[in-house]
Amino acid sequence: MLPRQSYIYIYGPNQRTCSHTQPTHTDTQTPTQTDSTSGRTENPHCIRYAGGFKHPDFKEPSTWEPTKNPPEALTAMIMANELELSLVKTRNPHPQNLTRGERSALRNLTKNRDIIIKPADKGSAVVVLNTSDYIKEGERQLNDHTFYQKLDTNRTTQHNETVHKSLNDMQQRGELSGECTQYLKKRDPRTSQLYLLPKIHKGKIPPPGRPIISANASPTERISQFVDFFLQPDLKSIKSYVRDTPISI
Repeated sequence: MLPRQSYIYIYGPNQRTCSHTQPTHTDTQTPTQTDSTSGRTENPHCIRYAGGFKHPDFKEPSTWEPTKNPPEALTAMIMANELELSLVKTRNPHPQNLTRGERSALRNLTKNRDIIIKPADKGSAVVVLNTSDYIKEGERQLNDHTFYQKLDTNRTTQHNETVHKSLNDMQQRGELSGECTQYLKKRDPRTSQLYLLPKIHKGKIPPPGRPIISANASPTERISQFVDFFLQPDLKSIKSYVRDTPISI
């Protein structure tokens, strides 16, 4: 029996995916797809990945370093460049655009534990809140058991183990490459954090807050990036799609 290898196909502009199996020894033809409605076979101009999905965006950065004993010619060139650069006169750094008093005020504000400084939920305003009001609003929202439930233990480690198991299963099925699997796994994950953005446009004092979950370094951070990679091409076909732009109108 011929050895067989698993592939994943990424189809055309809509990024449709399917799994497929091909022999490993003479597989040189472009893969095709059969339309289930018409029976028509089409060439999807797909990308074939042997051993599972791989993409340069989903792999750990290289840890390669030059050898400990580089060639003498290379070392001489580096030293010559460093010597030449050391003779170049550098400009003085730009002066501060804040006065000494203003810089001192900023330092004092950052050390003041009685206030919280946050950007407004809408617009570009900066909001200064009493810490007690900020905490009270957060507790009010977290005590709404319709949306939040208090846990007895921190389950971040359990969630991370569940994610790792699912990724390992996908790799075993040939859906992910080894390097992609390793990239999507999070080591030493951080528990997601909740913070609030003041809704000053509501006209209430103190203002209510919009809850935001910061999931940086959480168990699902990288798999969220992975899912977003496949959803982005199809979002533009949705009628409600609005293109994000940094340009103010």
